[in-house]
Amino acid sequence: MYTWVKAEGGGRMPGKFPTLGIPQAITQDGPKHYLLCDPHEQYMNVSETYVRALMCGEDADLRAIGVAEFPRVARQESRRLLVGVNLSVIQRFLLGTAFRAHHSTAAETHSFALPADQVERVRLAVLHGVARDDEFPIIGIQYVSARVPDADPKAFVFPMMVHVPGYAPAFRLFAAGWEWCVFFCGDDPTGAGPLFDLRLLRGEPYVVQVHELIEHPNLRAFMP
Repeated sequence: MYTWVKAEGGGRMPGKFPTLGIPQAITQDGPKHYLLCDPHEQYMNVSETYVRALMCGEDADLRAIGVAEFPRVARQESRRLLVGVNLSVIQRFLLGTAFRAHHSTAAETHSFALPADQVERVRLAVLHGVARDDEFPIIGIQYVSARVPDADPKAFVFPMMVHVPGYAPAFRLFAAGWEWCVFFCGDDPTGAGPLFDLRLLRGEPYVVQVHELIEHPNLRAFMP
């Protein structure tokens, strides 16, 4: 994630860390945590490269990873239809990022923690993959701005755990203008609520919801 931030020409990762005495911290780099052996770290790097192309790439980058997009009438259209999206690689990226954040001592993730009963399940899912689509349902939303067409959110990264009554715990990652949400449903897929029907399905086209960027609550906090 730091690589994406720095690639945006001096972008910064913002966050508030009052327990550290830092009301608002801006960082561009941080400690690296290599939690897996070299082959599995490379395995994770492949998933990061794939997701970066999916989120930030042009048509040629999408073709390179086997993804095609049905044409939209306008950039601000509220949906995109992508075909050829590899759910397994996205699962590996998101679960691997959550696992790393759980063990990281970096300032921006110092309070991040996976549910205790999910840590081992996530580790095994990263190493061996996920057999069922409904075990870790994933939702992806892209944010662009019709109000500020030149707004570029790729320098903002927000990893967080979300606990909403009535829903399963979820890991949310806002990065590169996308927000991903993976629910830790276990054997109860209803934990994702009505969002379950918007999840990525293995081998199926994916309809990406497109929302207004400056309405995202994390970004509004930094608006003048």
